[in-house]
Amino acid sequence: MTDSTKFEVRKLIDLSGFDSSDGAYYIKKTEPTYKIKIPVGLKSGHSIPFLSWTKSSTSNDQYQFSISRFYKKRRDDGRTHVVLYCNYRKNGDTKRFECYSSVSDGSFWRFCVKDNRAERYDKGYNYVTTTFINIYLQKFIDEYKDYFDIQIATDSTISCEKTSELNAFLIQRITSVDSCDTNKFFY
Repeated sequence: MTDSTKFEVRKLIDLSGFDSSDGAYYIKKTEPTYKIKIPVGLKSGHSIPFLSWTKSSTSNDQYQFSISRFYKKRRDDGRTHVVLYCNYRKNGDTKRFECYSSVSDGSFWRFCVKDNRAERYDKGYNYVTTTFINIYLQKFIDEYKDYFDIQIATDSTISCEKTSELNAFLIQRITSVDSCDTNKFFY
């Protein structure tokens, strides 16, 4: 990570100027556009947190991570899931992804991927590094988890994507021996 990379937690307190008519996002049409996922289960009295990440002061690459909801599977395995949305402000592209809490002593959040063969977690070629997410994103999730009620899923399935449904870059990250040295977003 370079010195110019910047992670900053922000909170939406004043929603004036934001449009939520689509029912899914708070959108403020500025240059570039703000697009924050409307959260589910946010406890009253809390503002909506989001994490802003800028690659460098000279870059237009800016991402916003917003928490949609926290849930546990109906058949509790000790893991909490968080559904997040990442908005790439440069072009307005928004991606949904999920993380789950590790049950190990480290208490880390892991990128959630389902195995193609069953409703199990695909922990990748090297579990320690392939599913590890950026430490700033981990801290953001931990800091704001108490802002939300944890919902209980209606079934016991995992709602994250299957490995085969990921983009080519993430498939390589999960399945390849050489994947751990190129994607700075996840470590």
